[in-house]
Order: sequence, then structure tokens, then C-alpha cells
Amino acid sequence: MEKEVLSRGGQVPQKAPRQPDSEELKRILEELQRRLDLFNKQLKIEIDRELDIPVVKIVDKETNEVIRQIPPEYLLKLMKNIDQMLGLLVNERV
Repeated sequence: MEKEVLSRGGQVPQKAPRQPDSEELKRILEELQRRLDLFNKQLKIEIDRELDIPVVKIVDKETNEVIRQIPPEYLLKLMKNIDQMLGLLVNERV
């Protein structure tokens, strides 16, 4: 099933980019990790349990320091706070 995406102007539908299959995704991730190994870095992909979204981290192998995270920690906290506030609003209305 193909998806269509509206252009910025909202006028002309365009085909959504093709999603990679699991084998292609595995190959891409292995290549990315191979390149990160050159810089002593590691790719970590986790699922945030509260938000049920993937969190991608680049971590220094020696210090275990998070070099880069997508989405960033402050954004995860913001999303969790918004979920909490929406939950409170729904509870007050019921």
C-alpha cells in the first residue's frame, strides 16, 4: 500500500519515501556501527517505555557518555509532561 504525502504547499500529492525492510535496515545499522567503531563510539537504540517511541543514542565506548541522543532528553521529558497534563485534563472532565 503506497502512501501519499502533500508537498509544502499542500497542493500536489507525492509518494512517501519507501520504508526499508528488516534486512535492509539491519545492513544499514551494521554499516553505521562499523563506521562508529572507527571513532570508538557505539550506536544504541532503545524504546522509551512510557512514550513507546525509539530513542537513538551515540555513546562513547570508553566513558559510556552519551554523545548524541535523538530525541534529546529534554524533549522526552517535555513529551512525558504533556502526556501527564493531558491525562489530568481527561480525568477532570470525567
